[in-house]
Amino acid sequence: MLFQNKLGIVSMDIEKNYQLFKGIRMRKNNKKKLLLALTLLLIVSLACGVSSNEGNLETAAAETVEVELTTRAQVAQAETQATADSPLMTATFTSIPTGTPIPAATATPTSEIDCDVAAFVSDVTVPDGSDFIPGENFTKTWRLKNVGSCPWTAAYDLVFFDGEQMGGPVSQPLINSGEVEPNDTVDVSVDLTAPGAGGNYTGYWKIRNNSNVVFELSNGDPFYVEIDVIEPTATSEFPLLLLTPFVIIGPDFNANYGGNYNCFPNNRAMFQIENTGFLTIESIEIFVEGPLGILQHHSIQNAPFKSSSKLFPECWAPGFSSLVADDIRFIHVGLGSLPLPGIPGEATIKVCGLDDLGGFCKEKTINFIW
Repeated sequence: MLFQNKLGIVSMDIEKNYQLFKGIRMRKNNKKKLLLALTLLLIVSLACGVSSNEGNLETAAAETVEVELTTRAQVAQAETQATADSPLMTATFTSIPTGTPIPAATATPTSEIDCDVAAFVSDVTVPDGSDFIPGENFTKTWRLKNVGSCPWTAAYDLVFFDGEQMGGPVSQPLINSGEVEPNDTVDVSVDLTAPGAGGNYTGYWKIRNNSNVVFELSNGDPFYVEIDVIEPTATSEFPLLLLTPFVIIGPDFNANYGGNYNCFPNNRAMFQIENTGFLTIESIEIFVEGPLGILQHHSIQNAPFKSSSKLFPECWAPGFSSLVADDIRFIHVGLGSLPLPGIPGEATIKVCGLDDLGGFCKEKTINFIW
């Protein structure tokens, strides 16, 4: 009975202390834990029979509950204070006014094509590094394309810019006539001469428009010609003579009109021939024209060379078949009619090194007065 009374007193004290801390804000889980702890403590105290003294038992139980409740209250208060001191993060929203259009993205405009721009296509003649002997003439041709927006006219010029000019002009017309429309190509040529000394040479060129504005290729560079000048050199195995160009030495001569006469029953004209070459002349061909270009005579002869005699019968005597170097002979040709004195005439004479106009030949035309 005494045990039951003690149990009732302790339970009343527990309930009383619980009501004192009922106002404390605790989470639901903490409240359950507290009740469970108090119940376990009570059971342990009763089972052990801690003391026969009611006052001591009651006092110990009350103190234990008070300490536990005080600790829990302090923890709850600290949690509450921490929650109050930590402000919640808030999101800020900025409203967009209705009816305000959002500007659309605009494309950046591309730059316009320049008026005068050239592009290199190919070297038509004289590729880079071509070999020439000193003083040799050549023609450089570039193929260019008009990649600008303006046509090239005959008022545009090819102009020397820098480097080795190679005997070329300071400027010359780019084209002689017409126009080079955008996206069209044109071959541009200039006559040049290889420098007199051996070495590598480069000449740079540009184009000048009709407003005297000079422009270059689309990559910003001028177009150019590059050559190598090779000087002939003598070696112990090949003398210098073999390195010079081979020249074919043919016959050569001088011709003069020697007058006209009558070798019965024909009229004849006589021409003096001097062999000034190294080869013997073996045959000739001659055309003789009178007034208004009328043909008076044409013949091919293998033995035409005679003396200067106009007398009969020597004028009918056969001629010599050859005319050696440095010798002078005469050829006599028949005429259909004798032109009037003072009338201009013309003779075209070809001499050759073999019979029947064979071998090397040389031809000359002389003008004279009948």
